[in-house]
Amino acid sequence: IPQQVKEKKPVKDPVKEIKEIVEELYELEKNNGDWNRNQYLRSCLGGRRIRKEEVDKRLFELFAEEHELPLSNHGGEREHRTLGSQLAPNEELRPQLKGFTLCGRDHVIYGQAGAGKTTFALALSYAVYSGHNNLFDREDGVSIYNQGATLWCGSDGEDGALGMAQAYIKKLKPPKQAEWEPHTTFWGANKETGEPPWAFTISNLHQLMNELERGHPTGVPYRLLALDSLKKILELGGIDFGIGPVGTCMRLMQAIAARFNVALVWIHHPKPSASFKNMGIDAAGGNSNIVQIPYAIINLRKKEHKELGQYAEVEIQKLRGEQ
Repeated sequence: IPQQVKEKKPVKDPVKEIKEIVEELYELEKNNGDWNRNQYLRSCLGGRRIRKEEVDKRLFELFAEEHELPLSNHGGEREHRTLGSQLAPNEELRPQLKGFTLCGRDHVIYGQAGAGKTTFALALSYAVYSGHNNLFDREDGVSIYNQGATLWCGSDGEDGALGMAQAYIKKLKPPKQAEWEPHTTFWGANKETGEPPWAFTISNLHQLMNELERGHPTGVPYRLLALDSLKKILELGGIDFGIGPVGTCMRLMQAIAARFNVALVWIHHPKPSASFKNMGIDAAGGNSNIVQIPYAIINLRKKEHKELGQYAEVEIQKLRGEQ
């Protein structure tokens, strides 16, 4: 008696299958889709020994591809250029607030607790809107073309972030406060409306792109993007600060800053014991990308004055293209 032959199920191409899973996962992340399905797809990739770091990195690469942001290392043949070749507009390093910020580039502000990092970033925002640099006791300001509104993502302090910013503004007492404040958009936690802090997620990145594209509701373009704070925003987005794709996240934000000509300011709180001596990995909070990738590293130190009381000493440790 002949035995029945079982039909063999067609073997699915594993590469194609992984690609389909990642693309479905990206759509779920983009649209805040079903959490259970999201976790199931991630477990499927984990079962194929694909690390979470690699999954997150690929999702950010898909985001960059969708918005045509230069993030991927894949490209065509290289054009022959020399050190004397003409620069493309996006290759030029243009000062925004001379000695402090560059147009369309990223900056990390760090320092010990209470040194005034958030206050410093608010003063930058004021200078970028008003054009005046009187809060820094300098004469050179911001040109009209580089002036504009600020988008402030305040995740540090959760629902107290806005109150914290307003308290620091009272201490700054900027001359044109009534004009500047309405031109600073604040994104943060709000328990009354149920809004969470802004986090580094695919969905929130789409929201960010749309907002920068639209510009401020008054019609003024955004010229400064402040993210407070670096580690909190990444961790809220599920990015492991120690082993996650932090470098990819920072390069992605560099591409967004360049696209919209906004100066990006990361506010970073290092470990209490970190001195940032020689800008080492320990001082960077365990991830050297924090000091290696950005165009500028700005350190604030708390100082005491006999007559003036506490003040902040600002050291520009790195500002590419300048001394």
